[in-house]
Amino acid sequence: MGNCGCLKRNDKEFDDLVDIPIKQQPVQENSEQQKPTMQLSSYSVPQRQKIKETINLRKSHTIEGEKKLNDYILKQVLGQGSFGKVRLAEKNLQNYAIKILNKSRLKKQREYYTDSNGVVKIKNAFQNVAKEIAIMKKLRHPNIIRLYEIIDSPNSNKMYMVMEYAQNGQLIDWNEDLGEFILTHQDFKLTEEKLRIICRDIIKGIYQMHELGIVHRDLKPQNILFDQKFRAKICDFGVSQIINGDTEHFGTNGTYLFMAPECFENCQFDRKAADIWAFGITIYSFAFLKVPYLGVDIQEIMDSIQQNEIQYPNCRIEFQNFLKKCLNKDPNLRSTIQELARDPWINEGQQIRLHDEIEQKLMMIEVNETEIQEAYSLATFILIKNWVAKLKHQ
Repeated sequence: MGNCGCLKRNDKEFDDLVDIPIKQQPVQENSEQQKPTMQLSSYSVPQRQKIKETINLRKSHTIEGEKKLNDYILKQVLGQGSFGKVRLAEKNLQNYAIKILNKSRLKKQREYYTDSNGVVKIKNAFQNVAKEIAIMKKLRHPNIIRLYEIIDSPNSNKMYMVMEYAQNGQLIDWNEDLGEFILTHQDFKLTEEKLRIICRDIIKGIYQMHELGIVHRDLKPQNILFDQKFRAKICDFGVSQIINGDTEHFGTNGTYLFMAPECFENCQFDRKAADIWAFGITIYSFAFLKVPYLGVDIQEIMDSIQQNEIQYPNCRIEFQNFLKKCLNKDPNLRSTIQELARDPWINEGQQIRLHDEIEQKLMMIEVNETEIQEAYSLATFILIKNWVAKLKHQ
């Protein structure tokens, strides 16, 4: 079986890295079934702030010899790929993750895709970055990695995305030799109660994305990062899309092992439903440290996902039922994110029903084409304007 993180239709450069409690009636449960769980943390959506866009670029060194980018002190490399790298940075005693992109390489990287009319078109990777920035500008949520600043000088071949730093990174990572996931934090015991909190965190993030007309399209354990308190945060919006009212889509994007069965059929499919499937496989991976489908090549993996039934290792029936709601092969019968938020297992032992919590905290923001045009500084506006013109015909 190939590397879990690399079996991708569109291989991206790398994976980056005022709380107001809501008063609500407690969930009514059988007292005999109640068990102590992790304390559920409640978060309100932060007030919307404009992403800082900087065209001035200053490179210098600290007295200790550390590299500086404007006011950011650059630390160690967190990740690296064909288009650049991600580095830890510090500013005013706060840590950030800075994605450093090579603009010329991005422009040279061509990608073919099929539009809604079945017409094959071409775009470059630089245009994908424009869409990623536009999407991240709209997402303000404690369970989604935040974009703070874009540094894009017309005199530099590098562009910098300053993002939130999730200190604990990935919780699990794929081990190619073992053919399964391994915990990256050996002192972190992933109990059912902790898994429930992780599920609730991810559902909160997906809920806002879907309500805003955004689909992730590459949900997997490697794209779920954890902060200092092990709060889950969704990251990497490189292949995400803005639905603009229509969820139907052709084609495959993301990581094959986490794709829904309908993604491999030559027909339109609901991208929100495909996100739910990927979420289900992600939670399955957290729970059992493996994926339910394997294969020696892409075709075998695709056949397995479409034809084989999922086997659930020893687990409580309530959790199994929750996973089955996510992993129904029929997308029309697969649960929506709203339905998952009402599930008995996800609300077991919690003081606040998840659906009630996320309904009250949703920040309604629309992503429009004008804001996509403004995703970059003026130095790259012309290229993005051309991309927006193509977007209208997709």
